[in-house]
Amino acid sequence: MAGTRRADDQVGGAVRVVLRGSVTCAPRCIRTAEGWEVASLVLGPVAARRGPAPCASALRLASRDPGLLAVCSGAGAARALACLGVGDEVIVRGRLTPRRAVSPEDDAVELVADAVLVRRRHPTGDGRTAEPRIGP
Repeated sequence: MAGTRRADDQVGGAVRVVLRGSVTCAPRCIRTAEGWEVASLVLGPVAARRGPAPCASALRLASRDPGLLAVCSGAGAARALACLGVGDEVIVRGRLTPRRAVSPEDDAVELVADAVLVRRRHPTGDGRTAEPRIGP
């Protein structure tokens, strides 16, 4: 059909995805002497903001599942993710890329992030330093 566009969800063998979750442990950030930056965060299910406590079976499932590792690299990645806290809700947009290991049981799929959007669990008074703002 003329005028229609098909969304391409595969680029170079990688599948584009958008993932919503909450940060389950403090992000790990590395900045090398050469200026390379990489940061990673583990995402779990979105923490409930209100409502009843999760059932016991949901808690057991969450404790067995370590979460999904998202990797960000590039200028500013370490500084940007270092300000995230446990429980912050995030949306990660990126590419799922297969990683082959020596043995097949150690093969993995890595989420290479292109963008990370954050909604703070505690917007004020949590002790973190203020983020730089872009303003007029």
